[in-house]
Amino acid sequence: MKKSFNKQKLKRRMTRYKDFLRAVIVYWLLIFAGLLIFPVLIFSNFGLTPYLIILAITIVTLAYILITNHELSSKWAWFIVVAFVPVLGLFTFFFIGYSLLTKKNYQKKKEADIYFYRKYILKDLDKQLDFVYNDELTKEMSIISQMSKSPLYEHNQVRILEYQMVYDAMFEAVIRAEHHIHMEMYIIRDDSFTRPIFNAMMEKARAGLQVRILADVVGTVFLENKFIEELIDSGIEFRLFAEPKAFYMDHMHANHRKLIVVDGKIGFTGGYNMGREYVAGYPKKKLLWRDVMMQIEGSSLRYMQTQFLADWFFATQESFVDDGEEHLFFRNWSKDTSEQEGVIQLISDGPDVEDFPIKNAYYRLINGAQERIWLTTPYLIPTDDILQALKAAAMVGIDVRIIFPDRPDKKTVYYCSRSYIRDLLEAGVKIYTLDGKFQHSKLLLVDNDIAALGTVNLDVRSLMINFELHGFFYEHQAIHSIERFIEADIKASSEIDLQKWRQRPFWQKIIELLMRVFSPVF
Repeated sequence: MKKSFNKQKLKRRMTRYKDFLRAVIVYWLLIFAGLLIFPVLIFSNFGLTPYLIILAITIVTLAYILITNHELSSKWAWFIVVAFVPVLGLFTFFFIGYSLLTKKNYQKKKEADIYFYRKYILKDLDKQLDFVYNDELTKEMSIISQMSKSPLYEHNQVRILEYQMVYDAMFEAVIRAEHHIHMEMYIIRDDSFTRPIFNAMMEKARAGLQVRILADVVGTVFLENKFIEELIDSGIEFRLFAEPKAFYMDHMHANHRKLIVVDGKIGFTGGYNMGREYVAGYPKKKLLWRDVMMQIEGSSLRYMQTQFLADWFFATQESFVDDGEEHLFFRNWSKDTSEQEGVIQLISDGPDVEDFPIKNAYYRLINGAQERIWLTTPYLIPTDDILQALKAAAMVGIDVRIIFPDRPDKKTVYYCSRSYIRDLLEAGVKIYTLDGKFQHSKLLLVDNDIAALGTVNLDVRSLMINFELHGFFYEHQAIHSIERFIEADIKASSEIDLQKWRQRPFWQKIIELLMRVFSPVF
């Protein structure tokens, strides 16, 4: 039975949070501007006292940065910012850096995640696989499963979707819904491409189905209040993942997950948010996007549903699964459910998870490759260990290829990504730029029997900071679809020549160097 909620109260709450978030942004921009002239004014009037106070705060802050358990390159970048950009560097760190270097804010979420994991997922961890796989692959699957504490699931029917096919499949799943629709998105836009899906969701909510939308607080900052109110009026429960509670808020740990679960029977995850750019691009910029999403029917939906449940509980302190109702949200999938053999493993990551399981899975798979490592990513800012693993693989003759955007959506991140290209090329990595398009897909193909697809970019933010969800395939038919997708992109790309790259303009090299040094800031 659908649980009732106070629509007017929820609308007021969402409107208040959205207006508050915009006010926070304006507030900090004004403070930021004020700090540009603050040092001149205060030092001219008060002598050395302000200088000594700021120096003391700076020394304490630098000591804190050094003792944090974080990537060395990130700590070094923040050290430079705080030490050599007086006042403004301190402000930037406390507005951005402190949020990135601490996980204490998510201790309660970690405890809730453990509770739901033990209740719905733990029993899946020790299940025996029905099919027999080669010894080396079985060992690899088992190690990654134990490292990430993520079960291995068989009996999953998977479709790899692109362009309008994605939204068509979502729409079809929504109109067939009978009990519930759960959507968790980083970015939500109300436009001609997404409106049919939201209209169908509102119609289902009016019909009495449980429809929930969980959105990232920053990713929806420009979403109109009027649209949110329309969703709530229809009966949809709309919530923000990390609602702002003070003028200091953790806005840097984005909820970058994208998932939809319908009736516990069909699910979607991958690179797609809800917006026209994924199909039509940005016409004004003449920028087309290239991305991919997967549709899943099968046992791995238990993991996806549990992740949504845990995230919803964090945002609302409400659990929507009552005792005796588990069967409505978690189906039992038999051997006959799917004709596709192979294994799927979904891994979640974020500041509430220890030891960066997705990054570690990537590192282990790259190190274990025998023939090839093919990657697609919109941003190329790898962690130190991933970077060294890619270079080492190429040096011993493994076919390492990376497909990267020809055109950027964010120039700062784009130039930072370019700063890694020379090192990789000199190690023997082949790097391609997808001609005329922004490559937004996040794919990994290792040899012929392992692949990955999900929300994780090959950058520090995705690998170590954001909330993410990534799918790994072992001897699954979906691997062939991913291989074809990457092969098509390689044919549509231009390979970067090392000699020409070395001769690029000097000013580009300077910008790339600066962006790399300060990459943790953005």
